[in-house]
Amino acid sequence: MSNVCKLSGAINESLDEYFMHLDGQPPHAIYDMVLGCVEKPMLEYILNKVSWRQSK
Repeated sequence: MSNVCKLSGAINESLDEYFMHLDGQPPHAIYDMVLGCVEKPMLEYILNKVSWRQSK
């Protein structure tokens, strides 16, 4: 299994948990929630890998 597939699986598991805990409430801003959870750690990880040199 590739790392991309592992990431997709982790997102699916997290979304399953999110929907399980809605307690009858409608889902809200799922796309923004997922981006907010993934974007910052991804950018920080990549910047750390290139010693915070944004040009890389």
